[in-house]
Amino acid sequence: MMYTNFRLALFILLLTSLPHAAVQAKNEKNILDRPASHLNTIFHVGLWVQNVDEMLEFLSEFMIFNIVLRAERESGGERVILSDSRGQKIELLSDPENVKPHPDFPLHPQGRVAGVAHFSIWVEDVPGLKKKLTASGYEVLGQIPADPATAYANMNGKMYRILFIRGPGDVTFELFEIKP
Repeated sequence: MMYTNFRLALFILLLTSLPHAAVQAKNEKNILDRPASHLNTIFHVGLWVQNVDEMLEFLSEFMIFNIVLRAERESGGERVILSDSRGQKIELLSDPENVKPHPDFPLHPQGRVAGVAHFSIWVEDVPGLKKKLTASGYEVLGQIPADPATAYANMNGKMYRILFIRGPGDVTFELFEIKP
């Protein structure tokens, strides 16, 4: 049964990642430019979460996605695969007996801890999202520039703003906006 569920999940993940129309990037080597192709980019990111529904609600505040697969795991937890309009995926995994809360440490601690430092999502309207998420009780961990409501930071001629939020399960999310 587990092998069949895994094969089904893998098939759906592969099926939903077929090539999409790609925007050709210029010959710039700026880290803020979008890739010219889906090849050699991140296929998906998997996150262990304590509460799948809480994470889905949180992500829906700033992402539009389809639930490609929602299935029970043999452990009693769930596997949920989300896909955005460009085919990029997030896999949420839960295991009620074994997923422990994220350790509480500063955004960029002196003594690094192996694992995911933060999960970055390209968004629009950082100030609006900040209002919405803080009103829902999420903690702001940092922001660039100091006042993203009125300013942008500059990296290689690209104007951007970043908001770090402590999300469900104490996972740090970086909401990244590039000025059009």
